[in-house]
Amino acid sequence: MIIMEEQSTRKIPLRPREIEILHLFARWITEDADIARELGVGKMTAKNLVNQTMRLTACHTRLQLVRYAQLNGYGAGTQEGS
Repeated sequence: MIIMEEQSTRKIPLRPREIEILHLFARWITEDADIARELGVGKMTAKNLVNQTMRLTACHTRLQLVRYAQLNGYGAGTQEGS
């Protein structure tokens, strides 16, 4: 059985694009093509932004990044990190 550690709510300095990634993940927009379309960038750029955000937040999977984004207030209507 795999037990997922509770995601930290500590503040991490993030750039505006990384904050945008967290807002998208909080809304379950997790596919590179969808992220690229939302941000107006190429698919590889979107993938790189996701990977960078995952590294900074110590998330190892996209599901963990969704959980991190939701626990840290990056859901719809929030301005966390802005």
